[in-house]
Amino acid sequence: MKYLILAVICLGILSTGVHAMIETLNLDELVGRSELIVTGKVKAIKPLPRTPETAAIYADLPEQLSFLDNEIEVVESCKGSLKAGEKLNIRTLSGFEDSSAFAADRTYMLFLATRDGQYEVVNSPQGCWPVEEDGKFGGMGFETTMEQVRAAIK
Repeated sequence: MKYLILAVICLGILSTGVHAMIETLNLDELVGRSELIVTGKVKAIKPLPRTPETAAIYADLPEQLSFLDNEIEVVESCKGSLKAGEKLNIRTLSGFEDSSAFAADRTYMLFLATRDGQYEVVNSPQGCWPVEEDGKFGGMGFETTMEQVRAAIK
């Protein structure tokens, strides 16, 4: 009985820790950490194969994970130097729960920074908000308006 109680306590601690892996930022912090903030539409999603040329990128990545290169066309730029119609590439992890996941032909509000010459989503997945058909944000942008985003940028 003692071991059963200990096992339940350990499982409770472990399950709590799993859900607390990402620090949630408030909107001002998310905007402050972003070099670029754009609304963009996913034009293509391409797997990055494991080849001798990509060996360094994959060096420390377990076999069950892989990278995807997501081509995004800027619809509107809210912060940064990109213009509507420009394209950018965002590399994401496939098979990792806390990574941003894009869907083809879907529009997103993206909070981006650059690292090693690549665009990345700030505090992934918090900085990747799907834009719903009614123009409202989904994901972690739920109940945030475009006016609030613009006010935080100023």
